[in-house]
Amino acid sequence: MKKTVLVAMSGGVDSTYALISLLNEGYDVVGVTFKINNNENTLNSIEDAARIAKLYNIKHLVVDYTEVFNKEVVNYFIETYRSGKTPNPCVICNRKIKFGELDLLRRKLGLDYIATGHYVNVEKLNGNFYIKKAKDIKKDQSYFLNQVSKDILPFCLFPLGNVQNKEYVRKFLADNNIDVAQKKDSQEICFIEDNDFANFLKEYIPEKKGIIKDIDGKTIGNHKGTSFYTIGQRKGLGISCSNPLFIKKIDPIKNEITVCEEEFLYFNTVKIKNVNILAAEFLDKSLTGKIRYRSKEYMIEKITQNQDYYEVKFIENQKSVTPGQYLVVYHNDYLVLGGEIT
Repeated sequence: MKKTVLVAMSGGVDSTYALISLLNEGYDVVGVTFKINNNENTLNSIEDAARIAKLYNIKHLVVDYTEVFNKEVVNYFIETYRSGKTPNPCVICNRKIKFGELDLLRRKLGLDYIATGHYVNVEKLNGNFYIKKAKDIKKDQSYFLNQVSKDILPFCLFPLGNVQNKEYVRKFLADNNIDVAQKKDSQEICFIEDNDFANFLKEYIPEKKGIIKDIDGKTIGNHKGTSFYTIGQRKGLGISCSNPLFIKKIDPIKNEITVCEEEFLYFNTVKIKNVNILAAEFLDKSLTGKIRYRSKEYMIEKITQNQDYYEVKFIENQKSVTPGQYLVVYHNDYLVLGGEIT
């Protein structure tokens, strides 16, 4: 019998490539598109996915996850900013929606696998399954999967894990006369149109003016509300100084922001909570880590487990360690663990 796979279809370039690749490999494919809101991007995605499914004569489901998405992702996003931290909604969405709900649906339908258009690999080694970086390091998305449950890895397929690059994927679709070949990449935060964070947050969090202090406690300016700023931010502070100043600390309780010169932004030790260990057997190996998706990886000196958090000590200082973001640890190309920075 053919193996069956539930493919997450966004109607975009990557998920369409994943679908066609699996069909070419002989899988029996069912497509699904999650409806997470009523904005134009979502409705267009549903329409594109349905058209592609019809072209390849596969069953296509549209499942309304608006309620659970708002509860698990949008509310998390708002409340994290309200608490003075900087959220990473893609990490939470991957755990709760793109993989959590997708795998629940797979089991409900009695299918063998789930598949997505993520640039990442799963490798079976000595009977265990590991998340591994994509061949195209520039597109690698393993960082965003750091909170995914390891229990579902045996049931995951990632057709883009070993592709050369995005240009190859677009050419593949163009050669197959697929009209989404030149479709733009999805925006950074899918539920915020035009990526206008400030306007989105203003719908839920009122502005509340407070003071900006320097590290000596002197008031040097005012802000419009702690929820609208992030650690390391330099622009948009409305203060003038002979040297550039950056946000060092956000205190939503006192409604205060502390700024400093760049030299005071560096730390070599980071505390993380909600730690998801994906490869415990690599913890005694050489490890690297990064404190945000776009940052470099740096060598880790040691990781210490405490009662309710882990402490990660880097060999080199890290700039603008931001509570709410995720620190992710690797051994070579293997994803070892991830945790929320506190």
